[in-house]
Amino acid sequence: MADFPPVASLRSFEAVARLGSVTQAAHEMSVTHSAVSQHIKQLEALVGVTLFIRHGRGVRITEEGRLYALQIREALQHIADATRMVQIKPRTLEVTLATLPSFGCHWLLPRLARFQARHPQIAVRLLTSLAVINLQQEGIDLAIRMGQGDWEGMESRHLFADEQLVVAAPGYRGGNLPTTPQAIAASDIIFSMESWNAWCSQAGLEKPIVPQACA
Repeated sequence: MADFPPVASLRSFEAVARLGSVTQAAHEMSVTHSAVSQHIKQLEALVGVTLFIRHGRGVRITEEGRLYALQIREALQHIADATRMVQIKPRTLEVTLATLPSFGCHWLLPRLARFQARHPQIAVRLLTSLAVINLQQEGIDLAIRMGQGDWEGMESRHLFADEQLVVAAPGYRGGNLPTTPQAIAASDIIFSMESWNAWCSQAGLEKPIVPQACA
């Protein structure tokens, strides 16, 4: 942009036009009197218009200079505003997310880096636990759980379905494995209550059977 004046000349011109004094403008900008005068001369030579009338040691702005100063002042303010917007660092939002250890390890963590690359202003604090904890009391923002989504006082959104299976070691009870929900409930089981209730529902039981032993 060959016809764009140097910013230093524009700043000097705006300051002199506003303050009505080269000396005061130089003091405000922390430059010498001669530097401001030189900037004004350069600007007048570029635009081809007399911007100030010199009288003694003072200056008086011309009508062309006054109109030009109004536009330059607004333009410099836009530049200052744009610069401040760029310099403002976005606030980091911390979100605490609770989920099951297996889900967090095998599904969530492999995708977390991609999420943070897309949303660098969000810091995710991940908590993994098998326990069903109170989100409000523990200061947790979000939780990924298995279940029907009917938790009291919570707003839920379905993500996807999961297949639930009951598994046992081949040699459990000498290979005589339980084959009915009732027989399974009578066995020694390691389970979480949420997933177990969902399994009982899918197994066609009218109400969940509480196993005799659990861990």
